[in-house]
Amino acid sequence: MNDLVVGENFMDKVDNKDMNELYNQDILKSLSEDERAIALSILKELGESGESSTYNDLIFSDYNEIPVDIETFLTDDNYLGKAWKDAGGKSKLYPFWLDTLKKIFPNNFDTQYNTLLETGARGVGKSELACGAVGTYLLYRIMCLKHPLEFYHLKPTEKIVFAFMNIKKELSEAIAMDKFQKTIQLSPWFMSRGTMT
Repeated sequence: MNDLVVGENFMDKVDNKDMNELYNQDILKSLSEDERAIALSILKELGESGESSTYNDLIFSDYNEIPVDIETFLTDDNYLGKAWKDAGGKSKLYPFWLDTLKKIFPNNFDTQYNTLLETGARGVGKSELACGAVGTYLLYRIMCLKHPLEFYHLKPTEKIVFAFMNIKKELSEAIAMDKFQKTIQLSPWFMSRGTMT
């Protein structure tokens, strides 16, 4: 997983630097005066208490509903719990995959990687992970946003699309799209927000 491209986080860039040095950084110079004041306020709060209510308020302001973390999403019956449990209620998600997903989604807002390459033998859960966990979680987080197109800096005429690709169209439909749709259909959260056609 270390070979994957890792997204940069502003807070990672500024961690362990003093305020004067930060002020002279290009990242702060590129901000407007108001934005810079907010950024420095956040850094001050983080430095003093390890938390920032200002930062949380900024993050939360984009959402109608604050998304849950990946583990809750996959285990809670309101989300995808029913899709990942057998008839006896036991989770069918391998611990290895859950640990991997927690690395990909370290919290309920961030995605650690922008590229995921899965390898392995047939039947080890690659499609389930990609379509039944990663794809559905990304869709869920998008649906929690107030204005998804604005959040991703897209024009109002654009669409957010999930593409399912395979070596053959039939395989894409039978494996990826089918798993994705059936997983969503078992989720009270998704089904209370729309219909499947």
